[in-house]
Amino acid sequence: MAAGLGSDIIDHIVGYLDVQDAVSVSFADISAAWTYAARRQALPGVAGCNLTLETAYPYDGEETSDFEHLYPVIQRMPANEQVLPNRCIIFEPKAEPAFRHYTYSRNHFKPADVTLRCPDGKVSRWSLIPDATTREGNFMDVPPNNLYKIGPGDRFLVFCYFHEEDHGMREFPTKVFYKTFQNQIKLHCVSLPTGLFALLRENA
Repeated sequence: MAAGLGSDIIDHIVGYLDVQDAVSVSFADISAAWTYAARRQALPGVAGCNLTLETAYPYDGEETSDFEHLYPVIQRMPANEQVLPNRCIIFEPKAEPAFRHYTYSRNHFKPADVTLRCPDGKVSRWSLIPDATTREGNFMDVPPNNLYKIGPGDRFLVFCYFHEEDHGMREFPTKVFYKTFQNQIKLHCVSLPTGLFALLRENA
């Protein structure tokens, strides 16, 4: 990057970047003036995106599913406090009673499909596909390398999947967190790496 440019010129140049490129520049090993400008350019676009997650579960011997809408955590934060922890965009369901929240039984559900929508109209849809097949006829089985548990009493169930756009590098895992509270399991949040966010938007 060119050195010695004023902040207004840097802002002008960065303003031509698409949101995914601005996100990438914001984490680049370059001058802080450029990463700061890129972050200011990227975060409003990221904050305007939303996810729809489909959770599958068995019902009367068939697979059915629920849909929940999730929104970036930074959407409800002051601009000067917005961050992308560990280079990830964290999406969570809204807590308001008007938004329906589904509950599940342990070992009888799994995340299935994701849709990412952004303010510029770009839409990406993909399925969360396990690394390996499991017992025949049991579509709720999830291989051990796609699921782990964290917190006291295994409070959080974390499903981890890699997207085909990762090109076999396995750098950008999508993580879906479900939380146990009062013996009920609910969707907690989705962690989407900024690297995968960029790949998805480039191919949308």
